[in-house]
Amino acid sequence: MATDYYETLGQEDIDFGTGIVSKLNPGGGTVATTQVNLSSLAQNQGQTTASWTPGLIAAGAIAYTTVSVAGASPGDFVQWSFDSMPDPATYWLIGSAYVTSTGVVAVVLNNPVGPDVTLGAGNLNFLVFKSR
Repeated sequence: MATDYYETLGQEDIDFGTGIVSKLNPGGGTVATTQVNLSSLAQNQGQTTASWTPGLIAAGAIAYTTVSVAGASPGDFVQWSFDSMPDPATYWLIGSAYVTSTGVVAVVLNNPVGPDVTLGAGNLNFLVFKSR
């Protein structure tokens, strides 16, 4: 029930601007919070998709690649996903993405504890937001 209610809030009640939002809590009482302006997420973003085959990542090793993202600058925020990540119950990989230089985003997958894992081809998806 709580998950459904949260999804409904996200789908129906989030808009641009700021203000006080008050909703009835399904468990009783009222939830009140300040709604945050989301418009900055829709402006000045770079979006790119690239294919990548990381291959074998041994225990204690990393896989690394770079991708061109037009307009990206060091210090910008990077949101990313990789659609061929393994089940986290079996493999514990740590991933990060960051802008290394103008127009270049790096992705690092770290396998800190093993076991060894071989990742097949997949798509990297990026959104890069200006830091200011």
